[in-house]
Amino acid sequence: MASTTINFNSAVQSSDNGGTVAWTNPANAASQDWIQASAVVTLVGDTTYELRWSGLTLSAIPPNAVIDGLAVQVFGNSSFYMTGNIIPRLISGAKIGEKASMGSGLPMTSSAWSTAIGGATDLWGQSWTRDELTNLVFAAKLASGLFMTGSQTFSIDAARITIYWHPGVDDSKLPAIIPVHQPLTMPAK
Repeated sequence: MASTTINFNSAVQSSDNGGTVAWTNPANAASQDWIQASAVVTLVGDTTYELRWSGLTLSAIPPNAVIDGLAVQVFGNSSFYMTGNIIPRLISGAKIGEKASMGSGLPMTSSAWSTAIGGATDLWGQSWTRDELTNLVFAAKLASGLFMTGSQTFSIDAARITIYWHPGVDDSKLPAIIPVHQPLTMPAK
């Protein structure tokens, strides 16, 4: 099995999927440069608007590749020691792959962190083709955890995806199958 890691190259926020807290400068979450998008949560259970990443370049993956798994890594930091969870999903057209909320999926830290979602054999409840991944959007909301005092800031720097795949069969390289017809013969009586 091969794997290819690709950075998403654009990020926007959306309130289409619920959430109560807006992101400041959501486009800052498009590249891993520590210029970040931020959201300030003030209540236990506050949920941010979704950040949505897109813009994958799949030139390293052959068109006939069979997709075996998807793993997304998110990079960020928190204002101080806190807990929270990430609510992720993958979208391609009408197809949506979802993961359950990751409980305390964010590291309990007051410094830089990264968290990985999915893996080498995790298809997020869907089957995917390379063409569907060309238009893939990774969407995630963050929710504040139970151990929170005062307002806290979530900051997101970037997201990237690792696509696990193996070469598929190229039908154009298969030999032609020529049907052979033989006359039917009836057994002698």
